Order: sequence, then C-alpha cells, then structure tokens
Amino acid sequence: MDLDLWQSLFEEYILKNPLDDEDPFATKRDLNNKLYAIDHFEEKLLKLLEMMQTSEGKKEAEKRASLMIKFLEDLKVELNYV
Repeated sequence: MDLDLWQSLFEEYILKNPLDDEDPFATKRDLNNKLYAIDHFEEKLLKLLEMMQTSEGKKEAEKRASLMIKFLEDLKVELNYV
C-alpha cells in the first residue's frame, strides 16, 4: 500500500482515534470504530471485499485486504500482542 495512504490514515484517523491500551484488537470488548482506530479495519475496511461486485473490484479488494491484514499482524508484533 502506498506510504501516503498510511500517512493519511495515521494523521486523519489514528491521531483522532487512538488504540485501546488494554485491548487494542478487541478480543474482550465490542468493536467501536468511532473510539478506536484499529476497530475500523474489522468493522468496515476488511468487509469491503464482500461488497465488491466485479471481478476487477474483488481482485483489488483482495490485494488491499491482504496488505491490511499484514499491517495488523505486524502491529500485533510491534505491540507485543502475540
């Protein structure tokens, strides 16, 4: 994914909606993307794949979903959450 996109995500969303310090990946709480940045991935972004109706859209959504999943996996490692 483009570095500018990640920077934009960080600046516009994560700074306004921080991580939940106790449960950043919502394993013991309900998702709330209005409060926590990481929840937005599960509540909305990763569901976009299911909404694609064309083969081109599905292909692009699969590529982006893979990148987001990798990002979340890397974040878990960075946060010592694995």
